[in-house]
Amino acid sequence: MSRRDDLRALRRLATSHGVRPFYRDVEGVRQDPTPDALVAVVRALGEPVERPGDAPAALADRRRHLARQRVEPVCVACRTAVAPPPAGWAIPPRRRPARRPRACG
Repeated sequence: MSRRDDLRALRRLATSHGVRPFYRDVEGVRQDPTPDALVAVVRALGEPVERPGDAPAALADRRRHLARQRVEPVCVACRTAVAPPPAGWAIPPRRRPARRPRACG
């Protein structure tokens, strides 16, 4: 793999752990961390990465791990319909949010 592919895999690995691999400064300019900084972050999160070249294999392992995880039960609702909850569950009555006072002006 090329260095570019390794860095892309490193960013995706960080993202899979909930880490944003860049930020925007106060002027709106994108700031990217160094590859060494991303390696340190994903290592701190438990990934076996020593250098960016290790990221593709670690990302593949992470994806396999996430694919084997079970998802917690959820109840899906939208504005038009509510899916029936699983047996034994109850959906609390809907509460309307308090209205905010409008500013005069």
